[in-house]
Amino acid sequence: MEFETRYDEEGNPLSKEDSFRQSQEFIDLVEEVKKIQPMRIGVFKRYWDKFKYNKSRREYLIDLMDENDEQVKYYLADEFRGWRDEIEGVHTFLEELAKKQVDNDIRKQLKGNTLIRTIKGKHDNDTLQEIEYSSKTFNPYDPLNIKMQQK
Repeated sequence: MEFETRYDEEGNPLSKEDSFRQSQEFIDLVEEVKKIQPMRIGVFKRYWDKFKYNKSRREYLIDLMDENDEQVKYYLADEFRGWRDEIEGVHTFLEELAKKQVDNDIRKQLKGNTLIRTIKGKHDNDTLQEIEYSSKTFNPYDPLNIKMQQK
């Protein structure tokens, strides 16, 4: 698709993307996206309410909905409100989850001097484990550490 060269107020040629953003086609697409936005958020809300307590499905949904928000943000720009802002209680729920995770990590850290965090990837093959040893108290010959390393 070829666009005519457009110029800004100072007479400088606009980029292809900026020219496209000023075209009638783009304006029509923005109107279409605005029309489907309430339905899109309704679908997200239904799935969020259904799966927010299932960790693996919740993480998958968050990735999908964030990815979709990036696409919609391109069209709506300043008028954009993401699913996290549109669905009531999402921010507080995710903040509470993050606090619980930090508290859980601290509690585990107090039990010993080794902290193992699992970092979920998009696929099972991408999942990593981060092992953190306390340099002040870690003794590799301690029976507790040997036992934890063998697990």
